[in-house]
This record gives sequence, C-alpha cells and structure tokens, in this order.
Amino acid sequence: MAVAITDLREQTDDHDPGSANLSLKGGKAKMSYWWTSTNVEDFTALAQLLLGSALTDLASANPGIKRTMPACHPRFPSLYAESISDFAGLGGKFQKEASADPFGVGKTQFPEYTRYPEYRLEVEFANRLYTVLTDAERGAATALDWSDDTGTGASVAKKCWDTLEYNRWTWVTGGPKENLLTAKQGQMVLDVGNPAVAKVFPDMPKMPLPDGAVVIKWFEVPYSFVRPSAAVDPTGASWFQLYQGRVNQFEFLNWQPGELLYVTISPKPFTTPFPDPNGNLVTLCDIDIICLETKRLLASGDIAPSPSLDNWIAAGFNLQPWWYDRQFHYAHVGNLASAPAGQTVPADKQVPSWKSFPFQILFSSPEVALPP
Repeated sequence: MAVAITDLREQTDDHDPGSANLSLKGGKAKMSYWWTSTNVEDFTALAQLLLGSALTDLASANPGIKRTMPACHPRFPSLYAESISDFAGLGGKFQKEASADPFGVGKTQFPEYTRYPEYRLEVEFANRLYTVLTDAERGAATALDWSDDTGTGASVAKKCWDTLEYNRWTWVTGGPKENLLTAKQGQMVLDVGNPAVAKVFPDMPKMPLPDGAVVIKWFEVPYSFVRPSAAVDPTGASWFQLYQGRVNQFEFLNWQPGELLYVTISPKPFTTPFPDPNGNLVTLCDIDIICLETKRLLASGDIAPSPSLDNWIAAGFNLQPWWYDRQFHYAHVGNLASAPAGQTVPADKQVPSWKSFPFQILFSSPEVALPP
C-alpha cells in the first residue's frame, strides 16, 4: 500500500504543538503529526513524500529533471517542507522486523529494527527563494536549433534541448559592477583661462562600461549535469565545460543576444538520504553559474552589421568602445583600408572576440541524446 499525505494526522493538544514565525523577509513554521507505519520501506517513502525529490529520467529520454514537489504548509502554502526534525516511535506494542536492504553488498548493518505502532513527526517548513513549479507547470522540453562555429568557415547547424528548467529552482543575483576602462594611449587636457587655453592634464582618457557580474543559482540539481557518468557519456564532458567563455546566441530570460557571457560554475554537491527507484544513492548539487553581463548599445550612426557566420553575434560583449565618440561598435578580426595588398582576411574568418552558444543547453542533461 502506497504512502499518502492523508496518512499523517495532525497532533493536537490544549496548546497547538505547531508554531509559525513570519516576517516580510521570510518565514518558518513547524507542524507535528502522528503516523502509523506498515513496513520498513514506508519510512523512506514518507520522508520523500514530504521533502520531494529531484532525479534524472534517462529511461524516458527526459533531458530535464524529474521533480516531486515538497509538501506545502496547510495554513501558509508559500512555505514548503524543509526538514523532518523529529521522527520518534511511541507506544509499548513495538515489534522487531528485518532491516531495510543496505546500499551495495558487504556492508555492516544491524539485521533488525524496532517498529513502533505510532510515530511522531516534527516537520519544519520554510519559504524558498526560487519559484516552485511542478513538471507539468514547467512545460515539456522542446528542440532548439542553433548555429556553431567550428573553424570551417561555414555555419554548422546543431540542435539542443530547451528544458525550461531555468524557470524554476533558480534565482538570479548580482548586479552592476564597476568597470572603468583606461586608454593606453592618448592625452587629457585642461581648458584654462578666458579665452580657454589647452593645458596638459597628466591622465589617460577613461570610460565606464555598462557591465555587471551575475550568478544564476540553480538548486537541487542531479550531479550528473556537472559530471556525467562515464558509463553513459564516455567523454565525461558536461555542457558547463564545453561552452565556457561564450555569449548567449538567443534571448535568455531578460538578456538579449550577446549580453550574457558564461564564465564558469561552482557546484556544491550533497547526497540525499533517499535512494532512486533502482536503490542507488542520489547525489544532488546547488550550482552557482557565474557570468558577466553588459548592456552595450550599438552606436547610433552605425548600420547593424551582418557577420558572415550565424554564430557571431554583433551585439553585447562583441561591441567595443571607440575613444573618438565614446560609443560602442562591432569589433572583429578584419581588414583596414591601409593594410598591405595580399593581407586581407576573408569574411568567413573575421571572428569577433566571443563566440556564442544557446544558454538554454546548460539546463539540460548531457547524458540524454541531443534532438535528431
């Protein structure tokens, strides 16, 4: 018989055993329940029912995450179950039963455990910084067409999965960051007197850049998104590793193409107390996706360029300042009118500073085959 949330009976007394602590900056609550167990496997099933889970779903070729939702508080549904602080058996009519199967073989384990007729659970709830969505609310993964640059001089058509996982269990932090550009050549002058006379000012020209630092925090992610299993992916390379140092090829959240530069990640792994359906330990991680952002605008007098390859984005970080007008212009390998004859660079080799990739691919499993 499957464990259900209705199996829990709220504990009551002259004074409510539960409590809540709320403020505009967050909230916590605690509830006490009675529960009647039937067998040893029920303990894990009940805990997972309350706290939720996050698993890969390779059997269904699901490139996203298969999540079960944590239980929400009955009075304050914006608070979700965070931990079970007490799981205590009560009553004198206990009985000895065989223990649950251990993980692997050759493990030292007590052969029996004592099961009590009733258990008291203290469930602690808290608000979450990110949006909590079910798999159905997230939406189905779709194929996304994009173009790569592999040095062949031609656009290389590729596909990836857009799982929409970035719309849940993620939080974006960071903001503007001081980035003051100083010219290596040039001279500043002071206008002195009336009429003004230019005097040498011993400083180099400076210009602020509209840049910032961004961290996309992604919570409770299967660790295989960071380090794929060698049994599934012999290369062991994740999307996080393959596409470092690229800008977004398409619009992503509130960033237009070229405005978000992926730098690296900082994963924080942990092992959950619940096995997967095959009885294996589950390792998840919280991932900090570290990026830079910019809001550079193409100079008002420029005609929007059309780079030779679709991977090259003439926007965002590929726009660089020109000291003459203090505006941003598309920068790339190219030709000057004064260049010697025979030293021209063909259009399909005029690469900009930053190649691009679909940022959406970072939120898909590298262990699932790409769309056909």
